[in-house]
Amino acid sequence: MIHLIHDANHDSPLGPINTRGSHFAMQCDEMDKTISLLQEHGIEYVERVLPEHGYRQLFFNDPDGNVIELGEWPDVHDLAATLISNP
Repeated sequence: MIHLIHDANHDSPLGPINTRGSHFAMQCDEMDKTISLLQEHGIEYVERVLPEHGYRQLFFNDPDGNVIELGEWPDVHDLAATLISNP
């Protein structure tokens, strides 16, 4: 179960999106569509592409300032093969 609570009185952290700090991550199967939706709603995001591992990541803040990561990870077998061949 995922339980999210929004508190309108919560002070969101200021500053750039921290992609290396505490965050919640989920798989995303339609990254380009998700980027379009974020842009349509004026939501600031950071995109990272990790070509050595074959995946893309999006980071953005929820309304309370928590960092959310959406990742487009490759198939686990493809990722394992890449890591073994490129240690």
